[in-house]
Parts: sequence; C-alpha cells; structure tokens
Amino acid sequence: MGNAFRCHYTTRAFKSRYDKFKKSKSQNQISRIGSFHLRLSKEKNRNKKKKKDRNFSAATASANEGNEDFKYPFNDLMLWAVLTQRHDLAKCLWNHGEEAMAKALVAIRLYKCMSKEAADDYTEVEVSNQLREYAE
Repeated sequence: MGNAFRCHYTTRAFKSRYDKFKKSKSQNQISRIGSFHLRLSKEKNRNKKKKKDRNFSAATASANEGNEDFKYPFNDLMLWAVLTQRHDLAKCLWNHGEEAMAKALVAIRLYKCMSKEAADDYTEVEVSNQLREYAE
C-alpha cells in the first residue's frame, strides 16, 4: 500500500475549486442567511406547483452530471466514518461502493495509526484498545 493513496480533496483541481467557492462567498453572513431563507421559501412554493409524479432517477441523474466533486462518495464517507470513530457506519459503507479490499486496507491502516497515536498519549488507553480491536 505504501503512500500511494491520495485523497480527492488534496488534488490541485479540488483545492482551486474550493478556493474559488470560498472567495465567492465573501459576503456578509447575515445577508447570506437572509437570501438563503428567501431562496428556500421560493423553492417550496415552486415545488408545490410541480407535478409529484416526477421520475426520481432522472432528476438525480441530471443533478449529478454537473457535480464531479465527489467521484466516489462511499469511499469518502467511509474515511470520514473511520476518522470520527463511527465503526458501524464504516462497516456499512465498506459494503457499498467499489473496491472493498482497498477500502478495508485503508481503514485498517487508519485504525492502527490512530491506535498508536492514542497509545502515545497515555491518557487515552481505552480509546487505543478500542481502535486496535477495530483494526482486527
């Protein structure tokens, strides 16, 4: 495995897109909340008028075409679940998506490293033991 894994969030393309997004949101926080509330109320009114028998799969497919920020959402969510110590959620996400073996290896490596860091603190012995159990 080595150090070959590179998360999508560390690529230059994602970082540049994220920086552009942050710069475009440089308005005042209060005005953003107000405009967000107005936009939500308008969308609610529009949605009430639309037909309810819309095909869900067609709507999600068209929404996902323009957004390529999350190529493999189950992988990213599983990494988040491991890092936030949500073991049951990590196991569930491990079963979904692609490349289960690679995800398992990454999760084991993360659990072992987190266990080692917790053991080095001497105050988090219980957490270290728990993480070591998850890695097995």
